[in-house]
Amino acid sequence: MDQYESYVKAWRLRREAHRENLIEHKRLAREEAERLTRVLAEEFHVRRVLLVGSLSEGERFHRGSDIDLVVDGLQADLFFKAVGKLLRISAFDVDLKPLDAMQPSVRARFEAKGVVLYDEGGN
Repeated sequence: MDQYESYVKAWRLRREAHRENLIEHKRLAREEAERLTRVLAEEFHVRRVLLVGSLSEGERFHRGSDIDLVVDGLQADLFFKAVGKLLRISAFDVDLKPLDAMQPSVRARFEAKGVVLYDEGGN
Protein backbone atom coordinates (compact mmCIF):
# COMPACT_ATOMS: atom_id res chain seq x y z
CA MET A 1 0.00 0.00 0.00
CA ASP A 2 2.97 2.34 0.59
CA GLN A 3 3.70 2.51 -3.13
CA TYR A 4 0.33 4.20 -3.72
CA GLU A 5 0.36 6.50 -0.69
CA SER A 6 2.18 9.38 -2.39
CA TYR A 7 -0.08 9.07 -5.44
CA VAL A 8 -3.25 9.18 -3.31
CA LYS A 9 -1.94 12.13 -1.29
CA ALA A 10 -1.09 14.07 -4.46
CA TRP A 11 -4.47 13.25 -5.99
CA ARG A 12 -6.30 14.50 -2.87
CA LEU A 13 -4.28 17.71 -2.82
CA ARG A 14 -4.98 18.29 -6.49
CA ARG A 15 -8.71 17.65 -6.02
CA GLU A 16 -8.84 20.10 -3.10
CA ALA A 17 -6.98 22.75 -5.10
CA HIS A 18 -9.44 22.28 -7.97
CA ARG A 19 -12.38 22.68 -5.57
CA GLU A 20 -10.93 25.86 -4.08
CA ASN A 21 -10.24 27.23 -7.56
CA LEU A 22 -13.84 26.60 -8.55
CA ILE A 23 -15.11 28.36 -5.42
CA GLU A 24 -12.99 31.40 -6.32
CA HIS A 25 -14.19 31.31 -9.94
CA LYS A 26 -17.79 31.25 -8.73
CA ARG A 27 -17.14 34.19 -6.40
CA LEU A 28 -15.67 36.18 -9.29
CA ALA A 29 -18.63 35.28 -11.52
CA ARG A 30 -21.08 36.45 -8.86
CA GLU A 31 -19.20 39.75 -8.50
CA GLU A 32 -19.27 40.10 -12.28
CA ALA A 33 -23.03 39.46 -12.36
CA GLU A 34 -23.51 42.28 -9.87
CA ARG A 35 -21.29 44.62 -11.91
CA LEU A 36 -23.18 43.78 -15.11
CA THR A 37 -26.43 44.40 -13.26
CA ARG A 38 -25.26 47.92 -12.39
CA VAL A 39 -24.55 48.52 -16.09
CA LEU A 40 -28.04 47.34 -17.02
CA ALA A 41 -29.62 49.55 -14.36
CA GLU A 42 -27.56 52.68 -15.00
CA GLU A 43 -27.18 52.59 -18.79
CA PHE A 44 -30.27 50.71 -19.93
CA HIS A 45 -32.67 51.69 -17.13
CA VAL A 46 -34.08 48.22 -16.56
CA ARG A 47 -36.62 47.74 -13.75
CA ARG A 48 -35.30 44.44 -12.46
CA VAL A 49 -32.49 41.92 -12.95
CA LEU A 50 -32.63 38.28 -11.86
CA LEU A 51 -29.72 35.88 -11.69
CA VAL A 52 -30.77 32.43 -12.91
CA GLY A 53 -29.08 29.24 -14.04
CA SER A 54 -26.09 27.45 -12.61
CA LEU A 55 -24.58 30.49 -10.89
CA SER A 56 -27.75 31.07 -8.90
CA GLU A 57 -28.23 27.38 -8.11
CA GLY A 58 -24.67 26.76 -6.97
CA GLU A 59 -23.86 23.09 -7.33
CA ARG A 60 -24.12 22.93 -11.13
CA PHE A 61 -21.77 25.88 -11.70
CA HIS A 62 -18.47 24.97 -13.39
CA ARG A 63 -15.63 26.70 -15.19
CA GLY A 64 -17.45 26.74 -18.52
CA SER A 65 -20.69 28.14 -17.08
CA ASP A 66 -22.00 31.46 -18.25
CA ILE A 67 -23.80 34.20 -16.33
CA ASP A 68 -27.55 33.99 -16.98
CA LEU A 69 -29.39 37.25 -16.37
CA VAL A 70 -33.11 37.86 -16.82
CA VAL A 71 -34.09 41.50 -17.30
CA ASP A 72 -37.41 43.19 -16.84
CA GLY A 73 -38.06 46.53 -18.48
CA LEU A 74 -35.35 46.51 -21.15
CA GLN A 75 -36.63 48.32 -24.23
CA ALA A 76 -36.80 45.88 -27.14
CA ASP A 77 -34.82 48.17 -29.43
CA LEU A 78 -31.95 48.21 -26.89
CA PHE A 79 -31.70 44.44 -26.38
CA PHE A 80 -28.86 43.75 -28.82
CA LYS A 81 -27.00 46.87 -27.73
CA ALA A 82 -27.22 45.66 -24.10
CA VAL A 83 -26.08 42.14 -24.99
CA GLY A 84 -23.18 43.53 -27.02
CA LYS A 85 -22.12 45.81 -24.18
CA LEU A 86 -22.19 43.01 -21.59
CA LEU A 87 -20.22 40.64 -23.80
CA ARG A 88 -17.69 43.35 -24.62
CA ILE A 89 -16.96 44.34 -21.02
CA SER A 90 -17.08 40.91 -19.38
CA ALA A 91 -14.54 38.11 -19.32
CA PHE A 92 -17.47 35.72 -18.78
CA ASP A 93 -19.99 34.58 -21.36
CA VAL A 94 -23.30 36.26 -20.62
CA ASP A 95 -26.79 35.10 -21.56
CA LEU A 96 -29.34 37.92 -21.31
CA LYS A 97 -33.00 36.98 -21.39
CA PRO A 98 -35.84 39.54 -21.57
CA LEU A 99 -38.58 38.61 -19.08
CA ASP A 100 -41.39 40.12 -21.13
CA ALA A 101 -40.58 37.90 -24.15
CA MET A 102 -40.93 34.65 -22.19
CA GLN A 103 -43.74 32.14 -22.09
CA PRO A 104 -45.82 32.65 -18.92
CA SER A 105 -44.72 29.32 -17.40
CA VAL A 106 -41.02 30.07 -17.98
CA ARG A 107 -41.46 33.60 -16.67
CA ALA A 108 -43.15 32.29 -13.51
CA ARG A 109 -40.33 29.80 -12.93
CA PHE A 110 -37.63 32.46 -13.28
CA GLU A 111 -39.52 34.87 -11.05
CA ALA A 112 -39.91 32.17 -8.40
CA LYS A 113 -36.36 30.77 -8.52
CA GLY A 114 -34.27 33.71 -9.71
CA VAL A 115 -32.08 35.69 -7.34
CA VAL A 116 -32.98 39.38 -7.44
CA LEU A 117 -29.84 41.38 -8.14
CA TYR A 118 -31.65 44.63 -8.81
CA ASP A 119 -35.17 45.94 -8.34
CA GLU A 120 -35.67 49.64 -8.95
CA GLY A 121 -38.41 49.64 -6.34
CA GLY A 122 -36.24 48.01 -3.70
CA ASN A 123 -32.58 48.73 -4.54
